[in-house]
Amino acid sequence: MPVPNNVIAHLLGAPPEDFWRWANWSDEVVQGTYPTKNRNERGEGLAGAHPEFVAYVDGLIADRRREPTDDFITRLINTEVNGRKLTEIEARTQLVFLFVSGNETTRHLIGNLLWRVSRDPELFATLQNDRSLIPLAVEECLRLDPPVKFLMRNCMIDSNVAEVEIPAGEKVAFGIGSGNRDANKFEDGNSFRLDRSDPRAHLSFGGGPHVCPGATLARLEARVALDVFLDRVKEVSLVNSEFEGVEVFWAHGPARLLANMVAN
Repeated sequence: MPVPNNVIAHLLGAPPEDFWRWANWSDEVVQGTYPTKNRNERGEGLAGAHPEFVAYVDGLIADRRREPTDDFITRLINTEVNGRKLTEIEARTQLVFLFVSGNETTRHLIGNLLWRVSRDPELFATLQNDRSLIPLAVEECLRLDPPVKFLMRNCMIDSNVAEVEIPAGEKVAFGIGSGNRDANKFEDGNSFRLDRSDPRAHLSFGGGPHVCPGATLARLEARVALDVFLDRVKEVSLVNSEFEGVEVFWAHGPARLLANMVAN
């Protein structure tokens, strides 16, 4: 967790020493009822459901209005979109989304990647001996273990998918992990392979206008984390090879990852 939290803190301009605070707030948001019901037992909307998180972000925005600095928050509140600046609520919403997404999904990407490497001695040795394969390992982990299990979309026009009628206005949930194993797209789709001709053909970062804006940053964090792990660890084995996933219904990542390690 400290890796993506410190990175997103640096990127957005939040004090790194605060990362534990908004990491916990981020978990409270995604693990609660606000994402699906726009409320929880504390109140309605983001401000009502998570007032501490909102107060913190509003404080960062107010600080930048008083003393602008060269960081993302200052740019966000001063940039015009279609001829106007973002409202306070719009700026707050964007920042909270970036705090949450920069923490949650990248944490699962790194956790899934270390789970794959730590449970497979042959893969561990291969990557130890050839670091040029690390980017391919990151992509293959994204394909097989997407940090987000599925996404929701609104059907804009009457459609037919696999002989199923979907009227306009309906909501559609599509499984990313299932699509990433499509036999028509991926040969031996259930296997972890480092020799795929198009390793980025997966759906784990979305696509088109819905592609994840943090995809490049997430990939970089995962590559660096794995490279440093391989530098520092000579041998590794999981205490429990069974995957213990987080309880967030849409997320896929280890809740914890206990391992025995021998340092280099």
